[in-house]
Amino acid sequence: MILNWKNLPGLVVELLVVILGVAIALAADSWREDWVESREEQRYLQRLARDLNEGIDILNREREIFSRVRNSALILSETIESGERLDDDDFVIEHYVQAGQHGVDRWEMYHNTTYQEMIASGRLGLIEDSNIREGLISYYREVDRLIEMLHNLPRMNRSFIEAVGLFPAEFGEYGAALTPVQREKLLMNVREDPEILGLLRRLHANLVFSDRIFAEIIPLAENLVSAVEATID
Repeated sequence: MILNWKNLPGLVVELLVVILGVAIALAADSWREDWVESREEQRYLQRLARDLNEGIDILNREREIFSRVRNSALILSETIESGERLDDDDFVIEHYVQAGQHGVDRWEMYHNTTYQEMIASGRLGLIEDSNIREGLISYYREVDRLIEMLHNLPRMNRSFIEAVGLFPAEFGEYGAALTPVQREKLLMNVREDPEILGLLRRLHANLVFSDRIFAEIIPLAENLVSAVEATID
């Protein structure tokens, strides 16, 4: 085959046109993929912000509940040790009921639906800001640790249930009234069961520690919300 040098400029032009067309097509595909990923990132960030804001409300509420449990556990253990006000039936019952409020399952504390979806699908990498990614991993790891700790608290409510047949929440959060027989059984537990004092002490100590975790992760969630919202267009 003899190359016609006169046609070379035209061939070069044609080749350049083809190369340019391919480059434009590749650039368009890349731009389209970037745009799709950017929109997907924005949707996930919006969902994460909602989850985190809900989580802040939940954690603040739960911290308050467990604060009351912790205080009642301390008050009742000191009452048993000192004997002061141990004959005050209403006082003893009030704090016995409140100290058992930790036994209610509160699965909404997880508030991690979007995060778990991103982990399972490999979408966490869509979030370009590495500080946000690392913050989310750290935050939800601490939430899991807190929930596990709260689920494994000393079962102060077990003796309550054995005596009454119902959860303390029935008479605390939900407002049911104890019968005279139920009151007498609970009072007997407090005044005669040698294990109650140890349970109360351990419950108080564990909740002092868990409150420190509440105090750390709530500001962490607030900082994450600010960072996430700042990246949302």
